[in-house]
Amino acid sequence: MMSNLYVAGIDSIDMGNDQTSDYTDDPSKFCIVIKKRIKGLDTPKYVAYYMARPDKIRDAYQAAIKLMMYYNCRCNIEATRISMIQWAKQNNSI
Repeated sequence: MMSNLYVAGIDSIDMGNDQTSDYTDDPSKFCIVIKKRIKGLDTPKYVAYYMARPDKIRDAYQAAIKLMMYYNCRCNIEATRISMIQWAKQNNSI
């Protein structure tokens, strides 16, 4: 697989559904999208996405890591959401 052909963008969350207040209306979801870059005459296109708010936030992090490993890509993650970065370091994912 060609290196740097895919790139991921992550809009993370810091807590899962089971940690969210019952009074929170419409809590945001964890989202990762993976886009194939321009190659030759091909146009860029989205090839994968995951959007959910699982009970355990680590489930979303694991899904994101699996997608990034499958597509052999790096990610651009929101700097204010450091819990995913800390989780990945603790689990030897980066």
